[in-house]
Amino acid sequence: MSSPEEQLREARKCTERLINVRERSSVELGRRLQKAGFADDIVEREVNGAVSAGLINDERFALLYMQSKKRSCWGRSHIEAKLRFFGIDIKSFEGYPERFFSDEEEIQLAQEYLKRFHTSSKDPRAACFRRLTSRGFSFETAQKATKKLTI
Repeated sequence: MSSPEEQLREARKCTERLINVRERSSVELGRRLQKAGFADDIVEREVNGAVSAGLINDERFALLYMQSKKRSCWGRSHIEAKLRFFGIDIKSFEGYPERFFSDEEEIQLAQEYLKRFHTSSKDPRAACFRRLTSRGFSFETAQKATKKLTI
């Protein structure tokens, strides 16, 4: 059995491999280290150390994640739900929601998505509405975006 110091070194190597692939949240890093078989105390020490060293930053992760998902035309509620899965309560961030989302931007994202969405439905406006709400856009946003459709 290896010493706690050796386990911590191995956990640090694992952390470095994980964050070299992409940005991670602290909760996600903890889950991955647990899944790799590290003891809870080692996981806690490593996550805290990574946060202290600036390797892990939940706000930075959230901002990058939101930017990425907005480029993929995801709606606000879908982004918020995924961030909660990663252990991030975006509603606790300073300036929420104005700093992160605007109604105009969300309508533009929805319309951008609809430019790429094709349907053979008998009611294409309803199909577009359903697709937008399934991607996390509010009913109001989906309604405004589909209202401007030329079918």
